[in-house]
Amino acid sequence: MTENTEHTTYSPPQAAPQGPPQAAPHRLTRPRDGRMLGGVCAGVARYTGVDVTVVRLVAVASLFFGLAGAVVYVAGLFLMPEE
Repeated sequence: MTENTEHTTYSPPQAAPQGPPQAAPHRLTRPRDGRMLGGVCAGVARYTGVDVTVVRLVAVASLFFGLAGAVVYVAGLFLMPEE
């Protein structure tokens, strides 16, 4: 009779490979550069990845539909922290 004398060695589990480091989460802030009035449109454009000209055109167009656009802009001016 022959015995199976196979020995196995214990190896600790390997850590899962890590991907590339995650970028810091975007924050909605008013930048110091690239602003025209208060930087609200520039901050929204940077946060959403939309061209700042498009955001400014939408903001100006919203002024023609009542005071809601102005109220939102002023609220953004006070609520968005400066960069």
